[in-house]
Amino acid sequence: PRLYNNGVTRRDVAVRSIGYKSSGAVEDCRVPSNQQTMEPRQFIVVWSVFVSILSSGCVFGWPAMKEILEEDGVYRGHDATERKARFAQIFTAGFFTLIGGRVAMGYILDTRGPRACSCAGLALVILGSVLFSFSDEHSFNAFAPGLALMGFGGSGVHIANFHISNLFPERK
Repeated sequence: PRLYNNGVTRRDVAVRSIGYKSSGAVEDCRVPSNQQTMEPRQFIVVWSVFVSILSSGCVFGWPAMKEILEEDGVYRGHDATERKARFAQIFTAGFFTLIGGRVAMGYILDTRGPRACSCAGLALVILGSVLFSFSDEHSFNAFAPGLALMGFGGSGVHIANFHISNLFPERK
């Protein structure tokens, strides 16, 4: 338990503030001190890193994605110069929105908070992933808009995680 300057724990303060008299039964339900449990703020850090890895790096994984698209035969009917230009266009759309989307997502972060910013970003990443997965070069060529939405949403998820440092004021 976190101790305040005078050696009193947060639990002691909460118990005193509501006038609760302990009979000792509460202490029997505690986790033994030799077992480690994850605090909520530690869970938030682990979860944020997990979500950020899955969503914010979609654009930076483009070289591997391009290789998969080439193996699947996307733009195979075009000459080498045209294929290269189309793949460059997809990456440019994704990278531009990854960097440029921080301005719009920063506004959402400042006005609505990190939870709304992260949720909006995740929704855009999901929408972009769906567009990208159903794209093909002939009937529904949405590779560039899909990667653009993934980049835009990923930037929102990433900047929303900056507030996590506020969970650890003792380490500032």
